[in-house]
Amino acid sequence: MSDQNVIIHVRFAPNAAVVEIGERPANLTPQDWFFFLSDKAGNAYQALSGGRGVFRLTRSQVDALKVDALKVDALKVDALKVDALKGESAPSAA
Repeated sequence: MSDQNVIIHVRFAPNAAVVEIGERPANLTPQDWFFFLSDKAGNAYQALSGGRGVFRLTRSQVDALKVDALKVDALKVDALKVDALKGESAPSAA
């Protein structure tokens, strides 16, 4: 059985911030999900006109990336907890 193709659409604001992106895990911002996909699957990205772009991946690739994104996010949260326990100030969320 062949793997289903998935197209993840991205929309950008005029200042290049990500406004909307498909298949985003609920715990990541649109910008964080775009950075994560760009890092892990940048070769699957195609820029389009009008402040848009797409990632062309298979369903299994998207599912694996979502699992990895949850792990990375959990590690970030754990690092913030450790810093808080040490009495260090956590970076503010912008």
